[in-house]
Parts: sequence; structure tokens; C-alpha cells
Amino acid sequence: MTGIFRVIAFAVLIYAAWAVFQRVAVAYELHKARKAVAATLDALPVGQRRPAALQFYLSYYWGSVVAFPALCQGKGVDLHGYADAFKARYETEHEQVRQAYAKLGGSERPFREAARSDTAFREAFATKLVGSDSLFHRGDAVTDKCHEIANKQQKVVEKMSFREVMPYPWQLTGLP
Repeated sequence: MTGIFRVIAFAVLIYAAWAVFQRVAVAYELHKARKAVAATLDALPVGQRRPAALQFYLSYYWGSVVAFPALCQGKGVDLHGYADAFKARYETEHEQVRQAYAKLGGSERPFREAARSDTAFREAFATKLVGSDSLFHRGDAVTDKCHEIANKQQKVVEKMSFREVMPYPWQLTGLP
């Protein structure tokens, strides 16, 4: 009987160690992405950083609202509810960025249109996002990830906060 308890305890320890490893791997992947984005923004002249950060946000927003659901729709998974939940959750943040970019003379229309009609933009954005281990289990197929999003929409929407995922670009926007 004692041997069975040892086996069970060992299995639980292995499972816990694997869970910790996965969390560390996810944190490292997010760190690498943040570092790459920061390096790209920092390479720009100081006067171009804020507009670039606002553009980055608009690409992220419209990619999340249009490109991401379109990718999953192509895989037979309807994410319109996700797009609506994302818009509702980040409406205030999006409006702040839209207005700030408009004050600089920019329009979000090219980002919205690229997300709708530019196949390369849609595929690159959605594939990168779906391929992210920071939101999903490593190695899942795209269709599986689309189903996971459909089943856990609110949880995924909360994890998609630009402010939390990309704090440095958000800081460069100059918005609260």
C-alpha cells in the first residue's frame, strides 16, 4: 500500500514540475516578444516612437477583431462572439488610441482595411497570435486553438490586454 502512495506522490510531483516549467516557458516567450518590440521601437527616432506605438496598437486591435476571427472562420470555427467581446472589453482603450492617432494626423482606416482585405497581414497576424504559447498549449493545431478560444472567449479576451501584453509600447502612447 505504501508503494502505491509513493507512486502517486511521485506522479503529482512530476505533474507540478511540468506545470511550473510550462509557466516559465510562457513567461520567457512573452519576455522575448516584448524585448523585440522594444528594440524595434527604440531604434526609431524619438519623435517617431509615439506614432509607431499607436500604429502598433491599432494593428493589434484590428488584427484581434478582424484577422483572428477570419482565420478561425476559415477553419470552420465562428469567433464573432469573441470579436464582439474584445470590442466591448477594450472600447475605451481603443477610442483613446484612435483619438490620439487622429490628433497626429493619422487614421485607423488603413489598419482596419488591412485586417479585412490584406491576406498577408491577416495570415501573419493571426498565425503569430494563434501560434503563441502564452495563450494556448504548446503544439496545438490552429483549429484546436480556435475551438479553445470559442470555448473560453472571456478568459482569452482578458489575456489579450495590450497594456498588459505590451506595456512598453503602451507607455509610449502617452495614454493613461
